[in-house]
Amino acid sequence: MRHGIAARLTRNLGNSARIIAVFLLIQCFPFFCPAAGAAFPSAWTRSCPITVDHTKVAGNLVNFPVLVSYNATTNNETNLPDEMMQTGNPNAAQADGGDIRFTIDAAGTEPLHYEIVTFTQNATLASAKAVIWVALPELSSTVDKTFYVWYKPSSVQTTPVASDINWGSQRVWDQSYLGVWHMNETLTGAGQVVADSTRNALNAASVGVWIAGNQVPGKFGGSLSFINGGSRYVQASNVPAAQERSCEFWFNPNDLTSSQYLFYGGWPNFEFYRNDFWGVGPINWLENYYYTPASYASMLTGANFSTGTWYHMVFTTAANGAYKFFVNGAVSASGTQANFIAWYALQASVAWGTAYDGLMQEARISTTARSAAWIATEYNNENAPQTFLTRGTAAAAGRPATSPIATISGVQSLRI
Repeated sequence: MRHGIAARLTRNLGNSARIIAVFLLIQCFPFFCPAAGAAFPSAWTRSCPITVDHTKVAGNLVNFPVLVSYNATTNNETNLPDEMMQTGNPNAAQADGGDIRFTIDAAGTEPLHYEIVTFTQNATLASAKAVIWVALPELSSTVDKTFYVWYKPSSVQTTPVASDINWGSQRVWDQSYLGVWHMNETLTGAGQVVADSTRNALNAASVGVWIAGNQVPGKFGGSLSFINGGSRYVQASNVPAAQERSCEFWFNPNDLTSSQYLFYGGWPNFEFYRNDFWGVGPINWLENYYYTPASYASMLTGANFSTGTWYHMVFTTAANGAYKFFVNGAVSASGTQANFIAWYALQASVAWGTAYDGLMQEARISTTARSAAWIATEYNNENAPQTFLTRGTAAAAGRPATSPIATISGVQSLRI
C-alpha cells in the first residue's frame, strides 16, 4: 500500500523531487495510516553505548559479527546493562528479548543486524545469560568503535523476522558465510535440527542417541557434548565443495587416547576427499587429511592439545591451494596442497573412524579464506568479550528529531 502511494505521488517528478516527496511521505504517513508496531526509536525508553577496544582488533575489517555476551559468573562477561538483564528491574528488557535493538549511532537512525542466540533474565544477575551477535559495518585497529543497544519500549515488541532488511539475523552473516551452526540446541533424539543461521538454510540434523543432558555450557553460551558419544554426531548435507574455504569451530577434547574425527567431509562421484580434522589422539596433535584414489597428504596443525580445555580452530584454503591452521587466533602451520577441495560436514562419521569425544560449538564454514587479522579478532572477541567490549552507562533514550524507522503493516522498512 505504502509503495503504491509513493509511486503515484512521484511518478512524474524528477529525481530530486522524488527524494523530497518520499521523505515527506515517510514523515506524514504515520498520521493517516498508524504503524502496526511502535516507531523506533521514539517509543524506546532506554539505551546504552557499547564500545569495541581497537587494541583488540588486528586490522581494519568490514561486516564483522561481534559477540555481545552477558555471563556474570564467567570472567564478568557483562557487555549488556545489568538493568536489562534483571527480572523485576523497572528498566528490564522484555523477558523474551523481543524489544532489543542495536544501532551504530546514538540517535537510533542507523539500525544494525543482530541475532539473539540466548537471552535469559534472572532476578539474580549471576544466573542471567545472553549471547547476541551484532554485525558491525566496520572495525578499526586504530580507533574504537561504539554502537548502541536499545530496550524497554512503551509497548510489547517482537524480535524482527530473520529476513528483515533492517534488523534481521540472517544478515549478521554476510554472503561469505556458507553456514553458521551455534550448536545451542537441546537435542533429544535423531533427526532433530541443528540450525544454520545464514540465509543458506544448510540446517544440520542429529544422528544417533541424544539426550537433553548433551547440551552443556560452552566457551560462551551452549555447546553440544559428544563425550562418550559412540555413534552420536551431527551432519549437514549439501554443503558445496570449493577450493577456497574457511572452516572453524571451538572444541574441548575429553579423550586424547585415540584418533578421532572432529569435522568430516566427503564428496560424491566415487571420489573421496576426506578433509578431516583428526588425530586428537596419542600423539596429541591435530591434522587435516586429504585423500583421493590417487594420492593423500597430511597437513599438521603444529599444535598440542590438552583435555578439558577450549580451543578455537580455523583451517583456511586459498584458491591456489595454500592452506593455514590457526589455533587460538594465531597461525600454527601453513603450506600448499595442490588440488585440495574443501568440503565439510559438521561432525564425525563413524563409518570411517572414531567419533569425536568432547564438546563443540560455533562451527562455521566460509566461502573465502579468512585473513589472519579477521581470525585473530574473532578469537579476541570470543575468548574474552569482557575485554573486547566495554559497556557504557545505561540512560533514558533520547528523542531525536529525525525520521523514525517505523513498522508499517505489509512493509518491512523504507529508509532514505
